[in-house]
Amino acid sequence: MRRTAFTILELLVVISLIATLTAIILPAVQSARGAARRTYCNNNIAQLSKAMIAYQTQHGAFPSGGWGGAWLGVAERTGGNSQPGGWIYASLPFFEEQTTFDSVAGNPATGDYVELAKISPTALSCPSRMGRRLTGNVNTSGYLGKAAGPITISEAARCDYAANGGSSGACADQRMFQKLPGGTFSSAVSVALNATNCTGNGTPTAISFPDCQTCPTAVDDLLLADDGGGSYVFCPANFAEGDELRRQSLKDKLAGANALRASAAVVAHQQTGVLHFMSRVTAGHVADGLSNVYLVGEKYVPADTYETGTDAGDDRPMYAGYSASSVRWGYVPPAADEAGVSRPTAFGSAHAGIWNVAFADGSVRSLTYDISPELHKRLASRNDGLVAIAP
Repeated sequence: MRRTAFTILELLVVISLIATLTAIILPAVQSARGAARRTYCNNNIAQLSKAMIAYQTQHGAFPSGGWGGAWLGVAERTGGNSQPGGWIYASLPFFEEQTTFDSVAGNPATGDYVELAKISPTALSCPSRMGRRLTGNVNTSGYLGKAAGPITISEAARCDYAANGGSSGACADQRMFQKLPGGTFSSAVSVALNATNCTGNGTPTAISFPDCQTCPTAVDDLLLADDGGGSYVFCPANFAEGDELRRQSLKDKLAGANALRASAAVVAHQQTGVLHFMSRVTAGHVADGLSNVYLVGEKYVPADTYETGTDAGDDRPMYAGYSASSVRWGYVPPAADEAGVSRPTAFGSAHAGIWNVAFADGSVRSLTYDISPELHKRLASRNDGLVAIAP
C-alpha cells in the first residue's frame, strides 16, 4: 500500500535539518547585516569628512565648534568662528543639505528653530542605532539663535557622529573668566580645572559647572595665539558679546585681570583637536599631519538611551554649538555601546569589534576598541609633536 504521509521519525529528521541549517545560516545573515551597517556608517563618515574638508578649502579653516551648547546655527554667519552653531550646522551646505541650512535664514521665528531641531539628515545617523533618532530634549529651554528671545526645544534629532576635540578633556586645566558689564575679565573667577570634575582644583566664585560633560563653553579660542592655543571659558549671552570675545587678542582678554599675569594664562592647557569653542583651526595648524589626526568619527552612546536622548553626551540638538553631543576627545578609550554605562566624552559605536573614524586628510578607517590608549590619544592631537600612525 502506498504511503501518503510522513512518519514521525521522518518529520523529526526534517525539523532537525531545518534547525541545523538555520543555526548555520542565521549567524551568517546577522554578520552580513552587521557588515552592511558598518559600511553604511563608513560611507556616512566619509561624506561628513569630505564636507568638513570642502568647508576648510572654501573658508580657510575647518568648521568651528561654535559658541557653546546653548547656541543654534545662524545662516548668515558663514566661515570662521562667527558661526554660533556647531560644526554640523556649518557643514550642511557641503553635504547636500543647503535647504536645511537655509531653513533659519532671513528673519527666522522661534518655530523655525523648533522645526530645524527635528530634521535628521541620513548622513548623520547610524542604522545600528535604529536609524534617524528623534527624541525628547533634556535641555529644553534657553537656546539662542537669530530668533528673538530664548528658544524652547522639546524634541530634537540626534547625531551618531562627533568631531575630534583633542587629546585632553574639555575642561582640562583651563582658566575661567567671568565677563563683567564693563568689558573686563575678573581674575577672581579664574580656576584651574581637571578632566573629571569642573569644580575641582579650586573654588569658583561666580561660575560653576557640575561636570565636564555639561561644560558647553570649556574650550579654547584659537585667536588667542598664532599656533591656535590658549584655553578660556566664556559663554556669550548675545551676538555682541560673542563677537567681542572672538575678535579680542590675548592682550585684550587679559586687560582688567590685574591679579593674573599673562605668563600664567599662556601656559593654561591647550585644546588640541580640529575644532573647539570659537575655533578657527586651519590645515596648517594640524602640525602632526592631516593623515595622522582624527577629524570625525562615531561616538559612544549608552545602548539603553537611544530612544531617550538623556545621556550627557547625547542630550542636545545636533545643530547646537560646542558640547559633548557633537564633539568627543581622545583622553578616554573608544568603546562599544553598553546599556547602563555613560561615557559622554568617548568615541565608540554600536558595531561589534570596530568603530569608524575619518582622518583630516579624508581617509576613513575602521579601528578596534582595544587600540592602545596612548596611540588613541596621540591620534586625537593635531600638534603634540608625537606623530602616530593608525593601525
